[in-house]
Amino acid sequence: MNKNTGCACPRCGYESRCSGGSWYDRHPTAAVAFATFSLMFSLVVVVGYPWLLLVAAVGAAVYAVDREVRRRRALVARADWEHRQVMAAALREVEPPRPERRRRPRGASHFARTEPMRSAR
Repeated sequence: MNKNTGCACPRCGYESRCSGGSWYDRHPTAAVAFATFSLMFSLVVVVGYPWLLLVAAVGAAVYAVDREVRRRRALVARADWEHRQVMAAALREVEPPRPERRRRPRGASHFARTEPMRSAR
């Protein structure tokens, strides 16, 4: 994951830079208002329902583990795809000779005459 932006494609796992900046950078006043409201609400919830903090922590841990597993699967899938491309390119470069098809001489019929086998008696 990129240290500066934290952007990683969940599909291929490649890191990228976010060109527009984060939402907080573009709307600082709204970000401060949202943070203040979130902090006050969180304090009220924790004081009223302390067990909910444990549930939220477990949920966050499960989410983080799932995201990491998906990222690793995406990286493995990308590596497998690239490996298949490299192997296919190597096979195209060194293509084995194809066996020649045996052709019947012109005028030969499918119902060509055959002679019976002779036994030595």
